[in-house]
Amino acid sequence: MERPDVKAEQLKEKTREIVKGLQREGLVRYIELTEPETGERFTVLASPGATSFDRLLLVVSGVPEAAGVWSHALLSQGRVEESSMRDYFIMTQKHNWAMLALNPHAQGEANRHAYRGHLDATLEFLALEDSRRLCKILCFSAGGAVVTEYLNQKTHLADRIDSLILIDPVPPAIKKNKVSPQLRDLLDRSILYGIEDPPDQLAPWATLAGSVLGMPVKGVKARLHGELPHLLLMDVEAILTAEAR
Repeated sequence: MERPDVKAEQLKEKTREIVKGLQREGLVRYIELTEPETGERFTVLASPGATSFDRLLLVVSGVPEAAGVWSHALLSQGRVEESSMRDYFIMTQKHNWAMLALNPHAQGEANRHAYRGHLDATLEFLALEDSRRLCKILCFSAGGAVVTEYLNQKTHLADRIDSLILIDPVPPAIKKNKVSPQLRDLLDRSILYGIEDPPDQLAPWATLAGSVLGMPVKGVKARLHGELPHLLLMDVEAILTAEAR
């Protein structure tokens, strides 16, 4: 039987191969930033020339995947196309959006503090408070909990985000009556998708997240949590292209 640490390293290597392929296609490059509190350097995977775009999609995904892939579960089944973020980078480029994928797991396991440090540096780098850039955040899995908790505290940044696209998010550690007015306004112009598992019944994560955040949940039929980003590509494309009308 294959040891878990061996399998994990194989999945990380497969992720590196996927990202190298995206780099060869000219779809992505790494941006190196510094956490403001710790001074630690880290990378974000981004569309080339991302900061020259007026429309930005920031992707904050789950655990333990590094930027470039959505799901180790899909990778372990050989479902590379569905797990790769390639189609999202192509789609955003097609509609003149820049995509940036937060990368807190690039050097190993990350906790909420690491996510938040990366968010601090990335959002400062994007200079949202000093520009007219339109920024949406796509939050998948654990990224949903991290981002909503973060913006509930950083209310001045919640005001600068156009909307959230929450895909089967982990429920945030926020009490219903402690959602800030700024986050409430942001959630009112956002959307929450949840996996239907078993069929016609929303899975617990999405149900609880919707209850905590006071949001309706749009069900998506899927067999695995990790399938949702690929299945929702056209929905996300419709959300982005609506801004150009």
